[in-house]
Amino acid sequence: MNLIKDRIFCLLLIACFSLLVTNFIQLNHISYCQLVANNGQPKVNLNETHSSGTERIIFHTNEEYRSKDLDKRKVKFSSVLNTLPHTAEDSNYDPDLEITNNRNSSLVIGISTVKREISYLFDTLNSIFSAIEYDKDYSDQILIILSIAEFDDAKFVNETIDRLLATYKKHVHSGLLDVIQPAKNFYPNLNDLSMKRDYVFNDSIQRIKWRRKQNYDVSYLMNYAKDRGAYYLQLEDDILSQYNFVSEIFKFVQKSNNDLESRWKMIEFSPLGFIGKLFRTKDLPIFISMFLWFSEYKPLDLIHNYVFDIIACDPSKNIKLCKPNLMKVKIEYKPSLFQHIGLKSSLKGKIQKLKDKKFVHKIPIKKHLNPDATLSTSFKFYQGHTFNKLYFGIDYCWINEGTGNDNIIINFKEKFLLKGYIIKSGASLHPEDKIPINSTLEIQLFENQNDSKSKNFPKTEDEYLQIDRMESDSGEMIKNLNQSFLYHIKSFRLSIPNFKANKWILIYEFGVF
Repeated sequence: MNLIKDRIFCLLLIACFSLLVTNFIQLNHISYCQLVANNGQPKVNLNETHSSGTERIIFHTNEEYRSKDLDKRKVKFSSVLNTLPHTAEDSNYDPDLEITNNRNSSLVIGISTVKREISYLFDTLNSIFSAIEYDKDYSDQILIILSIAEFDDAKFVNETIDRLLATYKKHVHSGLLDVIQPAKNFYPNLNDLSMKRDYVFNDSIQRIKWRRKQNYDVSYLMNYAKDRGAYYLQLEDDILSQYNFVSEIFKFVQKSNNDLESRWKMIEFSPLGFIGKLFRTKDLPIFISMFLWFSEYKPLDLIHNYVFDIIACDPSKNIKLCKPNLMKVKIEYKPSLFQHIGLKSSLKGKIQKLKDKKFVHKIPIKKHLNPDATLSTSFKFYQGHTFNKLYFGIDYCWINEGTGNDNIIINFKEKFLLKGYIIKSGASLHPEDKIPINSTLEIQLFENQNDSKSKNFPKTEDEYLQIDRMESDSGEMIKNLNQSFLYHIKSFRLSIPNFKANKWILIYEFGVF
């Protein structure tokens, strides 16, 4: 009998406890059945009406529900555009102008340019394209995006685009170079009369407008580029690049990725301003947001450092203790790969003398296995940079004196079957030091050859055949000879009939094969 009483008591206790739990759950607007079926999480949408007439709603937030209709979400996280007073997430911010082949790449190089008193843009692009040509094995892994962020001078924009398409036609067609103009409606009113003078840097209103627009220029470019590659390199429109910067970046990124101690968010390939800063594209949104949010207060080359302070530093401790962590987040590559060359800033009246004193520009040397020969010339050379050293792949050749009707003669020690040649002049640091127009390449045939083919070429007074002439200011003479025009030759000559003392010539590649 006592056993039966005990069991009845237990059952009553369990029933009371169940009722208590059920009431508690209902008071908290959660069904007991829902908790059991979904491991303690709400599972179904349920509209219920209490005796008071008020409605309560329980939302199901599993993956199926999340994927149905974004417009019906109760909890939304605003993008940076919705937090700015002049932009909205649902507006159209596609470029006002876009020239693209929709190429994706491993490395995206971003450059923003505007109208300025002296333009350095084409010197910058020539330097970059020369480096890509030098490291041509990487050329299909690169995309350059040039943003023309100029809105006040349509003539300048059109003329710049025309010149870009004429000068870099093959790069545009291949997809190596994209050209855009940002959406004007993306920018705030930079003539806002309520804008106040900056008392942190004591900057004028004009300078605040300039640096704020720069933040928007770079932010737009980064956002456009972030889905086009794995890495993003920020450059400016007035820089000189090291001839091998492409291969150096790829090698250093791979090395940094393999370093287990590294947690890098940025690799700095130049210590100057915002030049040569490389990011993973997946990390760009946080920098874009910071640049936009704080554009009124500071320039982007200062703002980006706060991101690293947040990631790597304990504000309660001495800043010196932070340095080891910072070095893992923000890696410095030395020596730098880029130099600032612009003297006149895009801010009217500003002279920018910023230089990297440790930057040493290297002239690229492409070594060729040229045949054994005796060399002679009427030229004189600057600081020992002779043609002999260039021919044997030791150094570049830099001509600074001549007679006005000069040549370089290569007399081969054995008869040589000429199949082609490559000559390049005017390195990026000295783009004007090129072999001048109307210079010619000439050959002297080995004896006892069929002379019928030679009638196709002009002949000089001293029996040389003229096989090529410099027709443009490219500074390059490159050719693979047609099989039907191969000759055994005993001499090869570069003739420069109009050398001028104020026009030096720098030849950095010379090969006959």
